Amino acid sequence: MSPDIRVPLLAVSTISSPILISMSVVIASRSRAFASPSAANAGAEKVRNRISRRFFDTAISFLDIKTTQYNLQEGSGHLSVIDLHSHIVPGVDDGARTFSEATEMIRRMRDNIGSNSTIVFTPHYSSSMSGRIVYARSERANLFQDKIEEEFPEGLSFLTAGELMVRGHFLRHMEQVRYPGTGWVLIEFSTGVSWIETLIQVRRIISRGYNPLIAHPERYRWCRRKRSRLIKLSKMGCGALVSARSLSFEKYAATARNLLRDGLCHAICSDAHSPRDYILDGRLKKKLEHFSRIPWAVVTLTMPELILNDMKLPELPLYEQKKIL
Repeated sequence: MSPDIRVPLLAVSTISSPILISMSVVIASRSRAFASPSAANAGAEKVRNRISRRFFDTAISFLDIKTTQYNLQEGSGHLSVIDLHSHIVPGVDDGARTFSEATEMIRRMRDNIGSNSTIVFTPHYSSSMSGRIVYARSERANLFQDKIEEEFPEGLSFLTAGELMVRGHFLRHMEQVRYPGTGWVLIEFSTGVSWIETLIQVRRIISRGYNPLIAHPERYRWCRRKRSRLIKLSKMGCGALVSARSLSFEKYAATARNLLRDGLCHAICSDAHSPRDYILDGRLKKKLEHFSRIPWAVVTLTMPELILNDMKLPELPLYEQKKIL
């Protein structure tokens, strides 16, 4: 077995204030009993290879030192991003309704985010769905990816995964919805899910060898009441992805802003359902500058790269502070 290579503490500094990210990240070849990506997802390996080269070029310089400065200048205009959560596949859930609407969404992304960006399609699934429905939806999503890669051959890369609604005693289809080549699974719950049920379901997922990525935690009652619960989940091995779409809903916007302000999430994703929703562009970047203490590049590129490289995420919060409510 090859030895683990540990990347030491990564200090991310901005113009205004230093933000310390506790990154005891393990770079290791992880033996998993997962199937290799299907032919329909053949582009996934190319995307992951490109991301791996970019990440490891940065990581390798940290191996012989205890701490380092990783400067991310907020004013640099660097907008290459990885959007881990979107509902662009047409006609399969409450996202894009038609192929025309889906292409409009992707065209907008292509025109407003940096080159070498990656968009992950994550249509809705449920752990209680029949295998037949899951297979049909997955096939449709893969065919859509093939078509989009023909329509948009340059500028953007695409992957297909899924967002799994977890509830009750059913716990299936994680293999079908995981991010290609990884053990990370994007999961969601009903908004009224209890804290105890969340813990039980997360432990069940981890016991099966997968890593849960909790979609839009700002929408769950247990998180709105006590945001620091995300620290416990991160210590268990979970990731937390804030939805930019939540900023459009009065009920969830304040919690979403607070999570970004307090460093209590690993990434922000568009969760785009229509051409009217936020995307990870300069407009959203400017909006986040008013309240987020985490640099834009950390939540839109650095942390998503760790996920697509099947690596461990740092524990929350992403910067040091005295108290979190």
